[in-house]
Amino acid sequence: MLIININMPNNYDIFVQSIAIISLVIFALSYQSRTRKRILLINIVGIIVLIAHYLLLKAWTGAVINILNAIFAICFVLREKYEWLNTRILLYCALMILVLGTIYSWEAFYSIFALLGVLLMTISRWQGDTQKLRLIAVLASLAWITYDYFAGSIGGIVLECFILLSLFISIFRNKQSSKN
Repeated sequence: MLIININMPNNYDIFVQSIAIISLVIFALSYQSRTRKRILLINIVGIIVLIAHYLLLKAWTGAVINILNAIFAICFVLREKYEWLNTRILLYCALMILVLGTIYSWEAFYSIFALLGVLLMTISRWQGDTQKLRLIAVLASLAWITYDYFAGSIGGIVLECFILLSLFISIFRNKQSSKN
Protein backbone atom coordinates (compact mmCIF):
# COMPACT_ATOMS: atom_id res chain seq x y z
CA MET A 1 0.00 0.00 0.00
CA LEU A 2 1.39 3.35 -1.05
CA ILE A 3 0.98 6.10 1.50
CA ILE A 4 1.43 9.63 0.31
CA ASN A 5 2.04 12.18 3.00
CA ILE A 6 0.93 15.59 1.81
CA ASN A 7 1.45 18.34 4.31
CA MET A 8 -1.60 20.50 3.91
CA PRO A 9 -1.27 23.92 5.47
CA ASN A 10 -3.41 24.46 8.52
CA ASN A 11 -5.68 27.46 8.98
CA TYR A 12 -3.02 29.37 10.91
CA ASP A 13 -0.49 28.94 8.08
CA ILE A 14 -3.05 30.11 5.54
CA PHE A 15 -3.86 33.12 7.74
CA VAL A 16 -0.17 34.06 8.15
CA GLN A 17 0.56 33.73 4.43
CA SER A 18 -2.57 35.69 3.51
CA ILE A 19 -1.34 38.66 5.55
CA ALA A 20 1.58 38.93 3.13
CA ILE A 21 -0.89 38.84 0.26
CA ILE A 22 -2.73 41.82 1.77
CA SER A 23 0.53 43.75 1.87
CA LEU A 24 1.07 42.67 -1.74
CA VAL A 25 -2.01 44.55 -2.86
CA ILE A 26 -0.92 47.64 -0.93
CA PHE A 27 2.63 47.61 -2.33
CA ALA A 28 1.47 46.96 -5.89
CA LEU A 29 -0.83 49.96 -5.71
CA SER A 30 1.94 52.16 -4.32
CA TYR A 31 4.21 51.77 -7.34
CA GLN A 32 1.42 52.87 -9.66
CA SER A 33 1.42 56.28 -7.97
CA ARG A 34 3.05 59.14 -9.82
CA THR A 35 4.57 61.04 -6.91
CA ARG A 36 7.38 59.98 -4.62
CA LYS A 37 5.46 61.06 -1.52
CA ARG A 38 2.40 58.97 -2.41
CA ILE A 39 4.57 55.93 -3.23
CA LEU A 40 6.26 56.23 0.18
CA LEU A 41 3.05 56.79 2.15
CA ILE A 42 1.36 53.74 0.65
CA ASN A 43 4.60 51.76 1.12
CA ILE A 44 4.51 52.52 4.85
CA VAL A 45 1.07 50.94 5.16
CA GLY A 46 2.33 47.87 3.28
CA ILE A 47 5.38 47.64 5.55
CA ILE A 48 3.20 47.69 8.68
CA VAL A 49 1.10 44.80 7.35
CA LEU A 50 4.29 42.93 6.41
CA ILE A 51 5.70 43.38 9.92
CA ALA A 52 2.66 41.52 11.27
CA HIS A 53 3.29 38.73 8.74
CA TYR A 54 6.94 38.30 9.74
CA LEU A 55 6.13 38.42 13.48
CA LEU A 56 3.53 35.66 13.09
CA LEU A 57 5.99 33.66 10.98
CA LYS A 58 8.69 34.19 13.64
CA ALA A 59 10.97 35.57 10.94
CA TRP A 60 12.71 37.93 13.35
CA THR A 61 15.13 39.61 10.97
CA GLY A 62 12.31 40.43 8.55
CA ALA A 63 10.20 41.86 11.39
CA VAL A 64 12.91 43.92 13.09
CA ILE A 65 14.34 45.50 9.97
CA ASN A 66 10.89 46.26 8.61
CA ILE A 67 10.02 48.08 11.83
CA LEU A 68 13.15 50.18 11.25
CA ASN A 69 12.26 50.40 7.56
CA ALA A 70 8.86 51.92 8.39
CA ILE A 71 10.42 54.49 10.71
CA PHE A 72 12.93 55.57 8.08
CA ALA A 73 10.28 55.67 5.35
CA ILE A 74 8.31 58.11 7.54
CA CYS A 75 11.47 60.23 7.93
CA PHE A 76 11.97 60.21 4.17
CA VAL A 77 8.40 61.43 3.61
CA LEU A 78 8.91 64.20 6.17
CA ARG A 79 12.27 65.31 4.79
CA GLU A 80 10.49 67.56 2.29
CA LYS A 81 8.81 69.36 5.18
CA TYR A 82 11.69 69.47 7.68
CA GLU A 83 15.03 70.65 6.37
CA TRP A 84 17.00 68.94 9.15
CA LEU A 85 15.80 65.56 7.81
CA ASN A 86 17.02 66.42 4.32
CA THR A 87 20.64 65.53 4.95
CA ARG A 88 22.68 62.55 3.78
CA ILE A 89 23.61 61.95 7.40
CA LEU A 90 20.04 60.65 7.90
CA LEU A 91 20.51 58.19 5.03
CA TYR A 92 23.86 56.95 6.37
CA CYS A 93 22.50 56.64 9.92
CA ALA A 94 19.49 54.71 8.60
CA LEU A 95 21.74 52.31 6.71
CA MET A 96 23.95 51.76 9.78
CA ILE A 97 20.96 51.20 12.07
CA LEU A 98 19.55 48.66 9.61
CA VAL A 99 22.86 46.77 9.67
CA LEU A 100 22.80 46.79 13.49
CA GLY A 101 19.15 45.67 13.49
CA THR A 102 20.07 42.75 11.26
CA ILE A 103 22.97 41.76 13.51
CA TYR A 104 20.65 41.97 16.54
CA SER A 105 17.95 39.81 14.94
CA TRP A 106 20.26 37.45 13.01
CA GLU A 107 18.54 34.15 12.16
CA ALA A 108 20.95 32.48 9.74
CA PHE A 109 22.97 33.20 6.62
CA TYR A 110 19.80 34.19 4.76
CA SER A 111 19.37 37.24 7.01
CA ILE A 112 21.91 38.92 4.74
CA PHE A 113 19.32 38.89 1.93
CA ALA A 114 16.78 40.71 4.11
CA LEU A 115 19.48 43.24 4.94
CA LEU A 116 20.37 43.70 1.27
CA GLY A 117 16.69 44.11 0.38
CA VAL A 118 16.04 46.71 3.06
CA LEU A 119 19.25 48.63 2.33
CA LEU A 120 18.31 48.86 -1.33
CA MET A 121 14.76 49.94 -0.47
CA THR A 122 16.10 52.61 1.87
CA ILE A 123 18.41 53.92 -0.84
CA SER A 124 15.56 53.83 -3.37
CA ARG A 125 13.31 55.88 -1.07
CA TRP A 126 16.03 58.50 -0.78
CA GLN A 127 15.90 59.06 -4.54
CA GLY A 128 14.05 62.10 -5.79
CA ASP A 129 13.61 60.53 -9.22
CA THR A 130 10.70 58.05 -9.18
CA GLN A 131 12.21 56.02 -12.04
CA LYS A 132 15.42 55.49 -10.05
CA LEU A 133 13.29 54.62 -7.02
CA ARG A 134 11.51 51.92 -9.03
CA LEU A 135 14.70 50.51 -10.61
CA ILE A 136 16.46 50.12 -7.26
CA ALA A 137 13.27 48.59 -5.83
CA VAL A 138 13.56 45.81 -8.46
CA LEU A 139 16.90 44.73 -6.97
CA ALA A 140 15.47 44.96 -3.45
CA SER A 141 12.60 42.63 -4.40
CA LEU A 142 15.01 40.03 -5.74
CA ALA A 143 16.88 40.03 -2.42
CA TRP A 144 13.62 39.75 -0.46
CA ILE A 145 12.50 36.77 -2.57
CA THR A 146 15.63 34.94 -1.46
CA TYR A 147 15.07 35.80 2.22
CA ASP A 148 11.40 34.83 2.02
CA TYR A 149 12.30 31.45 0.52
CA PHE A 150 14.51 30.57 3.48
CA ALA A 151 12.19 32.15 6.06
CA GLY A 152 9.26 30.06 4.80
CA SER A 153 7.24 33.04 3.61
CA ILE A 154 5.32 31.79 0.59
CA GLY A 155 3.17 34.89 0.85
CA GLY A 156 6.31 37.03 0.84
CA ILE A 157 7.57 35.37 -2.34
CA VAL A 158 4.22 35.92 -4.03
CA LEU A 159 4.26 39.51 -2.74
CA GLU A 160 7.69 40.23 -4.20
CA CYS A 161 6.86 38.60 -7.53
CA PHE A 162 3.81 40.83 -7.87
CA ILE A 163 5.79 43.86 -6.74
CA LEU A 164 8.30 43.07 -9.49
CA LEU A 165 5.48 42.82 -12.01
CA SER A 166 4.02 46.11 -10.78
CA LEU A 167 7.43 47.76 -10.91
CA PHE A 168 8.07 46.59 -14.47
CA ILE A 169 4.62 47.79 -15.59
CA SER A 170 5.20 51.13 -13.88
CA ILE A 171 8.70 51.54 -15.32
CA PHE A 172 7.45 50.75 -18.82
CA ARG A 173 4.34 52.93 -18.47
CA ASN A 174 6.31 55.92 -17.18
CA LYS A 175 9.00 55.45 -19.82
CA GLN A 176 6.32 55.50 -22.51
CA SER A 177 4.61 58.60 -21.10
CA SER A 178 7.95 60.46 -20.95
CA LYS A 179 8.51 59.74 -24.65
CA ASN A 180 5.16 61.33 -25.57
